[in-house]
Amino acid sequence: MREKAVLLGKTKSLVGIITNPEVKTDGKKVERPAVVLLNSGTLHRVGPNRVYVKLARKLAADGFLVLRFDLSGIGDSQLPGSAASEGDARFISDTREAMDFLSDVHGVNKFILMGICSGADNAFSVACIDERVVGVNMIEPFSFPTTGYFAQSYSHSFLKLRSWKRLLTGQSEVWGIIKGLFVYHTSKETRQLTENWELPPKEKLISDLRALLQRGLNLCFIYVADGCGHYNYSKLLESEVSGLTIQGNPRFEFLEGSDHLFTLLEHQTWLTTVIHDWITKAVFGAPQKQIHEEVI
Repeated sequence: MREKAVLLGKTKSLVGIITNPEVKTDGKKVERPAVVLLNSGTLHRVGPNRVYVKLARKLAADGFLVLRFDLSGIGDSQLPGSAASEGDARFISDTREAMDFLSDVHGVNKFILMGICSGADNAFSVACIDERVVGVNMIEPFSFPTTGYFAQSYSHSFLKLRSWKRLLTGQSEVWGIIKGLFVYHTSKETRQLTENWELPPKEKLISDLRALLQRGLNLCFIYVADGCGHYNYSKLLESEVSGLTIQGNPRFEFLEGSDHLFTLLEHQTWLTTVIHDWITKAVFGAPQKQIHEEVI
C-alpha cells in the first residue's frame, strides 16, 4: 500500500491523498471501481477519528484505489473566490472533478462514493447526475432538522454518566462541534459555503432513490441505532424505502451503542467490516451478510 498527496480539480485547488492498492496475484482480473471518500461536515479528509484513513488502507489492501480529499474551503483545499455562493453545486462539481482526475491519471471509469453525514448527502447527489457512480455508501445520511431530531440527539446523553465524563475530560464530540462552530463563524468563506447546504424534499429523495435502484446502483445505508440520523430514517423514510427494496438492495445496517462519529475503536472496526463486506458484494457479486451488532 502506497499513499501520495495530490492536487486536483480544474484549478488544482483541491488537496487529496490517494491510497494505491496492493498488487493482487491471485490471477483474478476484475475491474475494481475507485473509491472516493467525501468530507463529513467541515472535518478534514482524515475523517472523524481518522476513520477514513483506516478505511482507505483496508480497501487498498483488497485491491481498491482510494481517494480521500477535501472539498473547496474545507481542510487544506482552497475556496475559489466565486465558489462561496454555490453551496451544494460547488461540492458536486468538486467531486466530479476528482472523478475526472482519477479517470485521466489512473484510467478508472467507475466509482463508489462514501461519506458520513453531509458527505453521504453529497455522495447521493453526485450519484443522481453522474452515471460513472456504481455504488454509494451513506453513513448517517439525511439529518432533517426536525424538533424530534434535536430531542433525539441529546435526550440520551443527558442521562448517561459516561457522556458527562467525556464532556468534562474533553473527549466528547460536543467539543468538536464547538470548534467547528468557531471555524464557521470566524471564516467568512466557509460560513457562506455551508449556509448554502440544502437537504432535498422527502418526495424528491424517494424519487431519486427509486431512479438509482432502477439504474442498478448498489446502495448501503449505515445508521447508529437510536441516533438522530436513525430517528429521521425511521420517522420519515423507512416506510417509503421498504417498498423499494430489490433483492437486498439497498442494504441497511444499524449499530447499537455508538456515537455519531464512531469514537470507540470497536465501533470503527465494525464500520470498516460492514463497508468491506458490502463493497465485496457490490463489485464481485459475492453473497452478502448482515452484520448487526449490539455493543454495551
